[in-house]
Amino acid sequence: INIGAKLQFYYDFSDGKFTDSSSTDSDVFSRRFDTYLVFTRFSPVNIKTINKKIESVNKEDCVGIKGTFEYLYSGRSLCIITKEGQIAAIGGYWENTEIAELKYTVFY
Repeated sequence: INIGAKLQFYYDFSDGKFTDSSSTDSDVFSRRFDTYLVFTRFSPVNIKTINKKIESVNKEDCVGIKGTFEYLYSGRSLCIITKEGQIAAIGGYWENTEIAELKYTVFY
C-alpha cells in the first residue's frame, strides 16, 4: 500500500480496499504526520501497536487487543481486529511519511 501524498487514508482489510475516502466497510483510518502515522479505528474494530517488523508479526501477537487509537512509526506494526472479526497486521519502513509504503497481512 503506498499512501502517497494523502493526508488521511482509509483501510478495509477484509476486502483489501485502501482509499482516501471513508466507506461503511472501513476498519481503520490513518492521518499522516512528519515521521509517523496515527491510526484510529471504526467501532467495533480494535488496534494495538506491536514493536515488531511487519514480517515478524504473527496471529498470536494480535490476540485480545482492545485499542482505539495508536501511533505507527517506521519499523513497527499494528495488529487490527476487523469489523468481521478477522485479524490483520500492517506496518512498514520510511524516511518520512510522504513516501511511506505499508505492507499488510490478514491471518486466517
